[in-house]
Amino acid sequence: MDNSLREAVKATLEISAYFEMIRDNSPEQVFGTSADELVEVTIDRNGKLIDCQIAEDWNQSVEPEQLQANLNEALSNAQNFRMEHAGEEIEKQGLPDPEVSEEDITRMAELQQSEIQNSSSFYLPRDPDVLGEDIVALLDQRLAQQPTRPKVATVQLEGTYGLTSEILLNSEWAGRRGGSIIAGAIVLAANNPHQDIEDPAKKLMAESLGLLSKWSK
Repeated sequence: MDNSLREAVKATLEISAYFEMIRDNSPEQVFGTSADELVEVTIDRNGKLIDCQIAEDWNQSVEPEQLQANLNEALSNAQNFRMEHAGEEIEKQGLPDPEVSEEDITRMAELQQSEIQNSSSFYLPRDPDVLGEDIVALLDQRLAQQPTRPKVATVQLEGTYGLTSEILLNSEWAGRRGGSIIAGAIVLAANNPHQDIEDPAKKLMAESLGLLSKWSK
């Protein structure tokens, strides 16, 4: 196996193992609220949003454009508490960093190559320079916390490795509705199995593995 492909597969498996360890040591449910207590969200041990509560008369306290920030503040507080709790449990138990075996790496590499060859929905390998520019742009955007325009008319959730990372809200739609309607739409989006939330981190990793698989042949 090409060493570059091996290292990329190893990194992918280690990240997955890390998130599994965090999940295994997280509470069943975690709550998070915004500073003004207008919003409360609940996430499960995977970090996925499972419930949301918004004060019915929220628009008497904040502008519609601010509600998305409040939602993500509550979500961030919940995720941070979950990570802190898991970290404390891991330290208390003296658990070692997750490791992956050579067998796991080989199996994952073979599976990735098989999907690239046989699947009609895989991510095509791209020019390494273009791929590198996209990775840098993604990191810059996440670090700068650039606002993202909602891609749907009501709400949309974004996720990374199974956890809910951001709530996108159409402020014009939200401004005409009470808190319970908005919260219901958020929970519905979180539980909608037909809503395909593309994970940019996983997409870039798939493209990287596809590119390395092509080179390793």
